[in-house]
Amino acid sequence: MRKAVSNRKNLSPVELARLEDLKIGMAFPELQLVRDIFLFSCYTGLRFSDVDTLERSHLIDGADGLCIVKKMEKVPKPVTLPLGLLFEGRPLSLLKTYNTKASGRVFPFASNQHVNRQLKILAGMAQIDMVLTFHISRHTFGSMLADLTQNPYLIMDLMGHGDIKTSMIYIHRSQERINKQLREVNWDWKKKATVE
Repeated sequence: MRKAVSNRKNLSPVELARLEDLKIGMAFPELQLVRDIFLFSCYTGLRFSDVDTLERSHLIDGADGLCIVKKMEKVPKPVTLPLGLLFEGRPLSLLKTYNTKASGRVFPFASNQHVNRQLKILAGMAQIDMVLTFHISRHTFGSMLADLTQNPYLIMDLMGHGDIKTSMIYIHRSQERINKQLREVNWDWKKKATVE
């Protein structure tokens, strides 16, 4: 049986920055929480269910600082995410904001349905013209990793893919972005050489 081709939407770096820069304020703590856990997912590639079940026991001190070592929902082996090395330590900063208890869940959580309602509000506030979901945050992580590293094995390890073909989807999508930029290049170098 063949897999259906999925439409992997992700945030652009500009959209991600707009979401990061939103000034929500203390009057809306639930909106702040949802924005932060969504960003945490963008920075780590964790699914909603993995962030929801993230516990203090999954946080381990490693050679490069604090890591998440967790068996993810759809992954047979544990995934290790060195938080200080991802997105210049942004997930570590978010984690420190919420990780105040010695044990139990790291983030206080509401239902997936409630989170999705809050994500609609956040998308409007950040002027993002798509329906935000945690699939988008995960794909944002994979797409940015592909753009920055072009390493499918790193993507496979960090996202917990069981098959390199899944990781290669992000590389191929990244290649299409490269090709789009190349189509816009003015290759008339001879003309430029005669002008100088």
